[in-house]
Amino acid sequence: MKLFAGSQSKNLAESISKLLNLPLAQYELVKFGDSELKPVIKEDVRGEDCIIIASTSNPVNDSYMEFFLLVDVLKRSAANKIIAVMPYFGYARQNQQHMPGEPVSARVMVKFIQAVGVDELITIDLHEEQLTGFFDIPIIHLSVLPLLAQTMAGELSRHSREGGNPVLVLSPDQGGVERTRTFREALANELNRHSREGGNP
Repeated sequence: MKLFAGSQSKNLAESISKLLNLPLAQYELVKFGDSELKPVIKEDVRGEDCIIIASTSNPVNDSYMEFFLLVDVLKRSAANKIIAVMPYFGYARQNQQHMPGEPVSARVMVKFIQAVGVDELITIDLHEEQLTGFFDIPIIHLSVLPLLAQTMAGELSRHSREGGNPVLVLSPDQGGVERTRTFREALANELNRHSREGGNP
């Protein structure tokens, strides 16, 4: 098994590498004067399962191109299977057409991901759950909301004990309402647990 890190995910990939006791596989990202990219792998991946940890965050387009080209070179080098771990899925918010003339960019990214040869995708807290239905390959859609709620509950308990104002949990748009509801419920459960364990918050 080989573990690769995209440029936007080096720290996360290094942490995962330590947890798995699996060194990061090496590749060089060549950047040309006209801004073209060329990943050059430095290891033999023939017959190997390859995991690429690659957030497609800012700069989104460069992140995607690096990812697509890395997948392509791994496929061309006879990798057995390619699993993409994409904590941030760029273009996920463009998952439907709001007005005539707009693309459904999230669906286009899904087509590209599948076309270059990704076998499985793991991602976190997509803008909307329906995006998972765009895929023909296996996808694991994880949520960090329970973990975030657990972390926030401790902070909010202290905030409340110190006389802080009530806290609102809001969604920035309609697409985030379900995630906001999930987070609010998880947070309420954690705050109730804190209240039982340490007195009223």
